[in-house]
Amino acid sequence: MIYSSSPSCSSKLFHLPAKTICLLGIFLLLSCRSSKRATIDSVYTASTENMSAKKAKALRKSILHRAKKHLGAPYGYGSTGPHKFDCSGFTTYVFGKEGVNLPRTSGTQYKQGQEIKQVSKLKPADLVFFNTSGNGVSHVGIVTEAMPKEGNFLFIHASSHGVKVDEYQSSYYKPRYLGARRIIP
Repeated sequence: MIYSSSPSCSSKLFHLPAKTICLLGIFLLLSCRSSKRATIDSVYTASTENMSAKKAKALRKSILHRAKKHLGAPYGYGSTGPHKFDCSGFTTYVFGKEGVNLPRTSGTQYKQGQEIKQVSKLKPADLVFFNTSGNGVSHVGIVTEAMPKEGNFLFIHASSHGVKVDEYQSSYYKPRYLGARRIIP
């Protein structure tokens, strides 16, 4: 009887109205579909889009502070922290600890937030994406410092050498740059 979908059975079992049980069931099904975490895309409007400029600036600062705490942490394929990371595991962890949930892979993170088309328009805490594998989006980092006049930026990321800060205009990253997304307005 525990697995019965009968509202009367569920109501008797949990001493809750049938409507409440049904709504709870729908919520649980939607929450557990493919991932146990909501993506920023599904909560974007409610959590960050209407955020005041002051709160957004504070959140960007907190994200960078948390990210920098992990400088030197080793790389680990598929690792999501807190002691070792891969690139998207690092961004997922850092943003998640600040209450902003991101999808797990760099490819799905590339579809979140607002597209920033010009390097000169980047802000700290924007996500930046690269093609390091030859097959589209394969790497992600977090802007730590924007230098619009120079068309440059610094970003923190989990590289194969661990968590470190690199420069966009390096001979390695500039030709592999794909674009940026703003998660925090």
